[in-house]
Amino acid sequence: MQKKIIIAIAAVSRIVGLEPVVQVLYRKNAVAVVAKPPSVPVHASPYVGGTIKKIEEKPLLQRARDALGSRINLVHRLDRGASGCVLCVCIDRCREPQTLTSELHEALRVGRKRYVALVRGTRVFKGQSLGDNHTWFDIERPIKDSRGKINDARTSFRFLGYANHLNSDRCSLVLAEPQRSGRWHQIRRHLNGLSHPIIGDSSHGNSQTNRFWREHRGLPAERILLHFTRIQIPPTSVCPEGIDVSCPFPSDFSKILSSDALTEITTSPIARQLFQEETSLYLPLSKALQVY
Repeated sequence: MQKKIIIAIAAVSRIVGLEPVVQVLYRKNAVAVVAKPPSVPVHASPYVGGTIKKIEEKPLLQRARDALGSRINLVHRLDRGASGCVLCVCIDRCREPQTLTSELHEALRVGRKRYVALVRGTRVFKGQSLGDNHTWFDIERPIKDSRGKINDARTSFRFLGYANHLNSDRCSLVLAEPQRSGRWHQIRRHLNGLSHPIIGDSSHGNSQTNRFWREHRGLPAERILLHFTRIQIPPTSVCPEGIDVSCPFPSDFSKILSSDALTEITTSPIARQLFQEETSLYLPLSKALQVY
């Protein structure tokens, strides 16, 4: 008698309610700004971190479409591990979506794009202090794109504060603003060139630092501590008053900033004041701390 072999295959299900929800930060006519959650790709792709794997979660494009109830064009992208503002065009609500997308792309290029990053190090490069008294300073360094073409790139930086612990725990909170460009990994590359790589950056960062923060500071896998916090663009045909939108920190970034390890930064009155002026937001504080 021939034996029957029964193979049981477990079905893998995803609980939709646990997936990061896309928040709509701004919406007018055919234009919207949404908050990209961390560790979510903007488009569906089988490539993650240099390897091929099946991505089960919804990409931002689909999440934003569901949140806005419209097919959309993304005016720009954000790296998978980053979070923050993403400018969108609602295709179903305009006659020429490609023309509007191009117009907004140019407005974004000449507008102000404010990022916040938590980086390794304490504002010293080759023995010299980076910036002076929390002022902005510029870094101009050409960047090679994915096709090998070299492009000019300039980024403005402002160090808000630092936590001067030992070794891998030393870090600084930095504002970054690309100037009339958005080259491939521009902020990440420029900060790494200053020996202040963004924490969590596996491509342009420090593996020992990243491992420390994942094991001891609760940094999620694939997370880069880079957040697109404020977008300011000049008047356009559909937004004659311009756009000025800020995106609050997601919970993972807030949790890290409000930890006791970073109280040197978050309790600094000048750091909090400058952060509020530049982003129109407040730095998160540890629940046990108050600043008067």
